[in-house]
Amino acid sequence: MLKIKEKLNNYREKCLLRTRQVITRRHQGEIEIAGKTCVNFASNDYLGLAEHPRVKQAASLGISHYGFGSGSSPLVSGFYQPQQDLEKNWAEFLNREAALFFNSGYLANLGVLSTLASRDSLVISDKHCHASLLDGIQLSRAKHDRYPHQNLAKLEKNAGGDHEICPSCDRKRF
Repeated sequence: MLKIKEKLNNYREKCLLRTRQVITRRHQGEIEIAGKTCVNFASNDYLGLAEHPRVKQAASLGISHYGFGSGSSPLVSGFYQPQQDLEKNWAEFLNREAALFFNSGYLANLGVLSTLASRDSLVISDKHCHASLLDGIQLSRAKHDRYPHQNLAKLEKNAGGDHEICPSCDRKRF
């Protein structure tokens, strides 16, 4: 327990201690925290649709009809017809065979990276990539190499460095 307190004090002394802020109001890209109005550059509501009247009405109708939450994974307990319709319509719009929706960017990065990469893969990423990408890479168990932010020379060196070529698939490997 003492070690945790020491770490917290160390963060506090270095002005690195992060705390959650209570938002008392949100409206059109602005939030209010402790009585101060701020522009919210950290939101994932890029288009401002979270407060659009039609979106709010559709969410209310969906909750009235289907309840809140699925109760389980779609593979375990299935998923609702509107979800299937959305994915089908989106796939048609994109002229693709299928589409799959995730409820957050974090889960999309975990799902996609852990599916496409494996122990035999090499993933090379920018040092400033989002933590969710790192979590997806780690979950995939792929070999991982990082290059300094926006340093294309290092990227090229890492991608073309001292790796042997796998004779069966022509991919680079360590």
